[in-house]
Parts: sequence; C-alpha cells; structure tokens
Amino acid sequence: MISDFLRANASKKMMRVAFADTSSSDFSSSARVSSKETFEVQQHQVPSSTPASARLSWTIAFGWRRGLLGCLILAWAILILNLTVFLIAYRDPSFSVPDRRGIRALTLVSNDCVKAKRLSVGFHALINIMATGLLAASNYTMQIMAAPTRSEVDAAHAESKFVDLGISSLRNLRYIPLPRQVIFWTLAFSSLPIHLFYNSALFSTVGAYEYGFAAVSPSYLSQSSQMGTTNSNIDSPETARRELWSDPPWRNLTASECLQEYSGGLVTSSGDLLLVTREENSANPIWWSNGTSIEIGSGTTNWICRSVPPLDTSNALSTSDYEWDSCPSSFFRRIDTSQWTFNTRCGPSSYHSNNGACPWFTVDYCMSHAEEQHCQLKFSYSIMLVVVAAGAIKAVTMTVAFFTISTPPLITVGDAIASFLQRPDERTTSASLCTTGLHLVKTGRYYDNDSPFRAIHNLPRQGSGNDAAYPFGRWFPGQFRWHDNVSHRRFGSVNAISAVIISACIFWTVLGKYTDNADLSNFGPGLAVPTIRLNDSVSSNILTVVFLANFMQLLFSLVYLQLNSLFTGMLMGHEWNSFGISRRPLRVSFPQGQQTRTTFLSLPYRFAVPLITCSILLHWLASESVFLVCIDIFRTGGRRTSEPSDSITTIGLSYLALLILTAVFCILVIFTNVVGMLALEPGIPVVSTCSLGIAAACHTLDPDPWKSSEMPLMWGVNTLAYAERGSPSEDQITQNSRDETKDKPKLCSRRLAFSAYPVSKPEINITYI
Repeated sequence: MISDFLRANASKKMMRVAFADTSSSDFSSSARVSSKETFEVQQHQVPSSTPASARLSWTIAFGWRRGLLGCLILAWAILILNLTVFLIAYRDPSFSVPDRRGIRALTLVSNDCVKAKRLSVGFHALINIMATGLLAASNYTMQIMAAPTRSEVDAAHAESKFVDLGISSLRNLRYIPLPRQVIFWTLAFSSLPIHLFYNSALFSTVGAYEYGFAAVSPSYLSQSSQMGTTNSNIDSPETARRELWSDPPWRNLTASECLQEYSGGLVTSSGDLLLVTREENSANPIWWSNGTSIEIGSGTTNWICRSVPPLDTSNALSTSDYEWDSCPSSFFRRIDTSQWTFNTRCGPSSYHSNNGACPWFTVDYCMSHAEEQHCQLKFSYSIMLVVVAAGAIKAVTMTVAFFTISTPPLITVGDAIASFLQRPDERTTSASLCTTGLHLVKTGRYYDNDSPFRAIHNLPRQGSGNDAAYPFGRWFPGQFRWHDNVSHRRFGSVNAISAVIISACIFWTVLGKYTDNADLSNFGPGLAVPTIRLNDSVSSNILTVVFLANFMQLLFSLVYLQLNSLFTGMLMGHEWNSFGISRRPLRVSFPQGQQTRTTFLSLPYRFAVPLITCSILLHWLASESVFLVCIDIFRTGGRRTSEPSDSITTIGLSYLALLILTAVFCILVIFTNVVGMLALEPGIPVVSTCSLGIAAACHTLDPDPWKSSEMPLMWGVNTLAYAERGSPSEDQITQNSRDETKDKPKLCSRRLAFSAYPVSKPEINITYI
C-alpha cells in the first residue's frame, strides 16, 4: 500500500512540473523535464493524507519528533522516580502521625546537623535539575503545539493577520485546533505546582533555645548556691539551681565570643547566660536578671539593645524603658567588646536615688551553658503528593501530544521557507520588502511594530505618478541589531521580570539583615539561619508559607521561558539574515534533496544547554536563599516545651546565597542585553517570526520552485531573464556570491526573493516587487 502511494505521489509531482512548464511561454525554454529532474521521493516524507501506519513510522523516526520523544521519556522517568520515593516514604509508620504543625513528614536525618545540611544542599540540587528539566521539556512540547500548520497560516493571512513561526507564541493559539490549545495550557499550568512546592518537599527543622540571662558581679561566682534558677530562665535571684552550676557544660566566653554567640539570630547551641562585670557589688551580686522568649524576626537578641546609649537622655531613663520590636544588627556593630557597657533596668526610685542617673556596668566575660544542637531533615508527604500529581498530568499530556499530531506544523524557519516556495502565498505578492516594521522612504528609520500587517494589501502608496510605491517597496538597507528580531514588548517583559527578581533579592537581603545578625558566610538552610517575622495567621498556614518561600522559583521559571523565546527569536533572525549573505541549504524538520535535518527547533544547543544550566543554577540558588524552615523551641537542659505555639513555621534566609544569586542573575541579564546589541550584517529585511514577512520573501522567479526549495538558497534580486537559463547546476550555484553574472541581460522586472539561481545585491532606493 505504501509503495503504491509513493509511486502515485511521484507521478503527481511530475504532473505538477509539467503543468508549471507549459503554463507560460516565458518558461518555454525550460519546459523540458528530463528524468534526471524528476523529484526523488524520500521514504520518510509522507504527507498528512497517508495511512496511519505509514504516518506513524514517519513521525517517530525523524525531526523534532525525536526531541519530543526524548521529552516524553524524561517526564515519565522523573514521574516514576518521584512516585517511587513517595511510596517508599508512605510505608513508613510515621506517615500517620502528624507533628505539632499538622505536617505529615518522614524524618530523614536527626541531630546530625552537618549531614542534614549536606543532604539538604545535594537533594535540592537534584530537585531543581528535575524541575528545570520538566520545564524545558514542557516548553519544547508547547512550542510544537503552538506551531501552526500551513492551512492555519493561510487562515490567519485570510484575515490579514499573521502568526509567529519558529517560536512559542500565544498569538498562534486562536488559529490552532482546540485539542492542541488544551495540551498547551495543561502543560503550562501543570508547571505551577512543581515550581511552587517541589523544593519544600524537603525541609529542615531547627531547635532554638529560650534562655535566661543575668548581669552579676565577680563575687556571685563564688556563691555557687545562688547559681541559676529553678526554672528555665534566670529571672529570680533568690532561687538557686546548683545542678546547673555543677554541670560541665558551663563554659567561659570572652566578651567578643559572647556577643557573637548570642547575637546571631536563633541561639541553637547555648542556654542560660551570665554576664560577669568588672564592677563589684557586694551588697547585691546580681545587678539585673531576665529571661527571653523566641521572637521570629528578632531572635532572642533584644536585650543586647540595652548596650546602646539612650537615644534621648533628656526624655528617656534608658533604652530598657522601651520594648524593642527588633534589634537591628547595626546596633551590634556599635558595641566595643573591649569596653562592653551595659545598662541596668532603672525604675523611678532608682533614678532618684542615683541623682538622676542609671548605673552602667562593663562586661568582663561571660558564662554560657552549652546545649545540644537539634536539627532534622524531613520529607513532606502532602507536598510530594502534589508534585507527583502535577508530574503525572504533565507526562500523560506529553504522551497525548506525541501521538495526536498528524499534520506536520511549520516548526523551523526552513520549514516555512520551503512551504512558501512550493506554494506561494497570494496575499503577499509584490511585497518582497515586507518587514516587521516599516522603512520610511525619506528617513530610512526603522520602527518596530508588533502587529503592522492588519491590512497588508491596503497600505497607502507614498509619492505620486511613476514614483508611487508601497512603504516597503523600496530598498533601504539599515543597521539592525539582534534585538530587532524580537518585539520590544518581549524584550521589555524580560527586563521587567528581571527588575522584579533583583528587587526581591535586595528586599530579602535588607529585611533579613536589618532584623537579624546571622552569619554572612552561612549558605543554605542551617542552624544559624535568619528568619522573617510572619503574621500568626500566615505562619499557621503551611501552604501560605510554602508559597511565599517559593515565589521566586515561579519568577525564575517565567524568566527561563521568556529568555528561551527571546534567544529563539534572535537566533532565528540571525539564521534568516544569513540567507542574504551566503548560499545555504534549508534546515527543515524532514529534509529532501540537499536540505539539512534539524536537530533542534530554533534554539541551537550551544545556546540551549547553557541557558538550561544557568536556569538550574538560579533555581538551586533560590532554593538555598529563601526557604521553608520549622523551628522547635527548647528550654535550657534540652527540654521541649508542651505548647503548640512553640513549634513555628516561617521563612529562612541565607545572605551568602542571596548575594551569589543576585550576582549570577545580573550577569545573565547583562549578557542577554549585550547579545541583543550585536549588529546584524546587512543582508535581508528583518521579519522576525512574522509569517507574512517570511511569505513575502518566497515569491521566487525560479521555474521550478519545488525543486529549488530542496537546493541551497540565497536571497537577492531575481529577474525573469534568469528563468531562461534553465535549471541551476552545481557550477552555477557558488557560495558567497552577490552578483554572479557579469553580462546580465536586460531586466524584465525586479523581485527580491529566495532563489537557487544566482542573485544580485539589491540597489538602494530602487522599487522591487
């Protein structure tokens, strides 16, 4: 059946050639079609009207179908891996026991903080590799779904509209069938839960200590019976806690070490604290004592603010008369640890008894009670279930897309050129200089317009008499750059999203650094993580916290999609422009003759692979910069509290990761804009991805456009006289030829188009059809 069809198809092509040869006397000299000129029918080129068995072998083996098959395999592989991990975790008995926050999670690592941190960094790198891989596979499939067939292009042109070719575009959706629209949007929306939840499927819990502290004179240390208190806070100087004084964990810290240990946000390895002063007070060895509670966003460091002199000594007894909402890290940097002075709690009676002054004392050293670090790495069942469901939808949708495409769409610019050469578009006749903008006759300036062809055949003429011409009818070579191949709106959207991301990075950095004094060298989730204060109603809703922690992941996904489209458009324009510089074969999905087979859509691997790699890096850095963190509060001695409010869900920050993330992303944005400013060598009118502009350049005067499309092509001036030379031979077609005929015959008419014959360079201010 297939062999009969192929023979019939070859006969139809021979009849088409014969019809072209006899339809006009101008082509009489080339009307003799020899058997050598008969088109060879490649076995892999099967039109859409072929039987399903033949079409299936054609679709699976060649072109972009191979890439789509790879995307399909990747989606199923990631789904199987995620589902396997979920089922293994599901069988653990802890699944049925939610914690205080109501989270059903499996504890992977407990109380080994170094191992937990390393595994967290490694697992999140793997998670972002898989998530970005799914995003790239989805984008590949969406670009194919949004690529129009020739009949859909004709439908758009019939309405005096255009579609985008070679790029994923929302403009095309109104012209493609509903099933492909459903596939497109399903793949788009199924990416949202993956990037909003995947990184939080693995999260860390940190143990933080509430502690008591007191300022004591040196004589207090010799009174061991008064060391400590019976409760968890040193807030009662009358009660002794001798067991703590006899415990080995008490350690001696210098003033500098003490400030560094207790001003770093959450205190994770220290408990009760004694500030030993240089001043002696034999009457009352305890100058002052108090306890702390965990305040997210300020940790337990508010008491250190009393080390700063009063803001207004005429109106305030001391800074301790006020409750600090937060103690900025800038206050800590003002403290000279060699002369660390501390202000006592000064009431009205003390104020008057000291003649209007409150006593200050100098911290000599500290005694700190060492505590065990508590940290865990957990795996969330509910979050992973959402990720598995989204991955399943994505894998099934890609499978449907792979087996439902029957008519090959116009994927590459080569596909479009071949199609318009074989069957020219009547609506773009005599518009060979049609571009995505208009070259004004007088100034030659270039104006970009996202939709300039709403009535392409009704554009007004300029001038009068014999000089009247359409605005795009005269050749005015201009100096164009790569960014001219994409719309200003698309380029602007990339820069707008980039500005939002950079602003978000700066916001998180400034906010966290102001409210906490965490170690700048800490990378990713860890023990000394700064935290952000959230409203109680927000922190009690785990999904809200997860969304806030992963919102930047969504922004980076949008940036990848926009950058992919941006580079695709610029590189497609560069490929298009190269036909005006040198002769080259078409890069098509299913090659014939001397055409070359595409191994990518429109974005070459030398750009696609670095872009995906950079996206993985950005997603991973974002997961290490802003993340979900759960805090369990402990009392001195390692005792857990019984109150549900002492299990806190909030957002953690890593300043080092934020700085690296901001730097890498700024480099990417700068690189993108630099590439956009690269100059295009003058060659061919800029048409970007506009189907009307591509079609307008394909009205060749070659006698056999079908065969010409299978040979190396070049854009330039075609003439009717060229048609009398017969079919082009290999000797006639040479590389880098702009004017290959010395004795050029008199021109019957001038047309700029692709041709397999020698072409000449267009002349300035000459009207071409």
